[in-house]
Amino acid sequence: MQPIPVWKRKLLDDVVGSYKTCQTEEDFGGFFTTHRSQHSDDIEKRLSPANLASIGSNLGHSPSSQFETGPLDIPSSAAWVAESAAPTTPDAEFKKISSEFLSDHEKQANDIKAMTDELKKDPNPDAEDWRKKLEKKRDEVKRASDKIIDDTFNKAIATIETLPESHRAAAADLWTTMSTGLLAFWKQAWAAILSVVDTVVKWVVDMWVKIKEAFHTVVQTFAAAWDWIKHIVASMAAEPDAN
Repeated sequence: MQPIPVWKRKLLDDVVGSYKTCQTEEDFGGFFTTHRSQHSDDIEKRLSPANLASIGSNLGHSPSSQFETGPLDIPSSAAWVAESAAPTTPDAEFKKISSEFLSDHEKQANDIKAMTDELKKDPNPDAEDWRKKLEKKRDEVKRASDKIIDDTFNKAIATIETLPESHRAAAADLWTTMSTGLLAFWKQAWAAILSVVDTVVKWVVDMWVKIKEAFHTVVQTFAAAWDWIKHIVASMAAEPDAN
């Protein structure tokens, strides 16, 4: 059996494995400290409350007590994603994979939103029944997210393996930077989604205000993620070809 290359083991163990462990233990501090890059400060700035508030303002969104039913209105840059349909270079493939990562996680967020819409429309909601439903959906979304992450990294690894051996480590480093950024944005969106479930489980008096605010954060975070990945792809395109 061929030994696993160092770059692949790093992606599978140091990135994916470490992230999932931190997610289970609800402790991401060590993960994002270990995997800091030249873009980490930029990501933290984009995820700051002030920046997310400015995104919400630009989108015309603001949290309020008026809960709106329907899918989350996340600006997913559909035209930009469509350009990724037929990638011809590793950079373009990474763009496509990143787009799918965000889009697939948006679908999971919308599944939670759809369930809260059902709860909102329930004329005589049973608190215990809805607690169980939301907790079950939370666990389903967690499993779906794990699969999305696994599939995303498998696609990236397959892309890297098409490159000459001498280029693979550098490509793996690039994907580590892109993927840890994507995971940082998803971590924040996931925290907001968990707060929605927790709000229903606790059945708090101002439940709909808190749920509205949480989904507002989800929309802002995904918008920031799309903006960031477009920035990274544009930066890669602007760099001179080192090969």
